[in-house]
Amino acid sequence: LFLLRDNPYEHITEHVLFNRTSMANSYVLISKSGKALFIDFGYDFMAGPAAGSDRSSRRPWLYTIPKLFTDYGVTKIDACIPTHYHDDHVAGFNLLKKVYHTRILCPENFADLLNSPENYDLPCLWYDPIPVDEALGLGQKITWEEYELILHPLSGHTRYAVAIEFMADGKKILCTGDQYADGDGLFCNYVYKNKFEADDFFNSAQLYQRIQPDILLSGHWQSLNYKDTYARELEALGKEVSELHKSLLPLGEDTVLTDDFFATFHPYQLQVKEKETFSVKIEITNPFRHRVPVQVQLVLPEGFHSKHDKTSFEKEMGAQENASFTIEITAPKESVHRARIGCDLTLGDIRFGQQAEMLVTVCKQKSK
Repeated sequence: LFLLRDNPYEHITEHVLFNRTSMANSYVLISKSGKALFIDFGYDFMAGPAAGSDRSSRRPWLYTIPKLFTDYGVTKIDACIPTHYHDDHVAGFNLLKKVYHTRILCPENFADLLNSPENYDLPCLWYDPIPVDEALGLGQKITWEEYELILHPLSGHTRYAVAIEFMADGKKILCTGDQYADGDGLFCNYVYKNKFEADDFFNSAQLYQRIQPDILLSGHWQSLNYKDTYARELEALGKEVSELHKSLLPLGEDTVLTDDFFATFHPYQLQVKEKETFSVKIEITNPFRHRVPVQVQLVLPEGFHSKHDKTSFEKEMGAQENASFTIEITAPKESVHRARIGCDLTLGDIRFGQQAEMLVTVCKQKSK
């Protein structure tokens, strides 16, 4: 720990640093002017995973930042970009902004998730909103100082992720987050509760082949020098994952989706007052290759009721079509913490059951 304290950073190239003390890898791109761009910044200077998932167990800090100023010529922590939304990669963003006035840049495919985490039923969310200063477009050149970066969608480990491509010191570098795991980078990483498609890992292997980077920087493991043989191994792994998922689909080839997010509440979490009427939206996806009638049954906890007592909805949906229902619900006259509202879904003649939930906390009215 003393060695890490004294030398928390190591060079990948002259202007790219690796924070070797952080729980999830964090990288620093330094410009000629002395500005620093962080790629991910979660839990700085940690000896291992947090003991709990409560906020007090997962406090970020800025322990190693002064070393950038004293040892590496950094004059300003200008901006930070996440590879994906998981807390071990973004936990320190708000602190960077508060202390160093760092701009928070985020790929457009998950900027809303950082801004409004309460809208999403996903694991590994940071506890608070992370206000995004600028949402960055995908697949286009983005200029930061003398560098050009390109953000590529990188669905797999999570749908809400990107690979970040840039040139530094004559090397093409690709930051890949947690897409692949282990020291050899040949393990398709875990997929937690999350949207997922069977070809995700095959597609990311093809992305790597198309970019042909010199160096791959991952979210938890050592950097890798890219080789064509590695890309071919990834492609074979991606095909295997795809075939396994497709073979296990209970509905066979009649459906195109490999996840079961056919119904989703927006927002996922909500806080209202006693007897308040509020609106929620249920988004439905038809996963089939043909039209189906859809039945949505709202499941309300005791004391809640919907407008006109309407709790069921029907609609004809086209192949792979998305649709939404907006519902007004009135809260009970008593306070309640995290009451669950459910959505029971039937597509065609198949009842999928309660496909989605949302959590509603009812607060007491303040006395006048």
